[in-house]
Amino acid sequence: MVFAPDDVILCRGKRHGGPRDNVIFELGLFMGATDRKRAFVVAPRGKKLKIPTDILGTNFVMYSAGGGKSLEQSIDEACETIRNVVLKNGPL
Repeated sequence: MVFAPDDVILCRGKRHGGPRDNVIFELGLFMGATDRKRAFVVAPRGKKLKIPTDILGTNFVMYSAGGGKSLEQSIDEACETIRNVVLKNGPL
């Protein structure tokens, strides 16, 4: 799942950016159908995201464009990280 600060979340009187509710819901469905270690959250580095603490044990893969890297290169690196974890865990 790709998390981005698409929604404004009010929590304890403060405004935060956070992923859409349906993305969090779909992550839960995916974790239930496969396994927590096979679910991945891809999120932009340096963006504060308000997310439910229940999913903090999920595989978070951060990406960042800049520093001479294009967004495509950064996403490629995130995909490589995911690929390595999938290969390490083996088939279902």
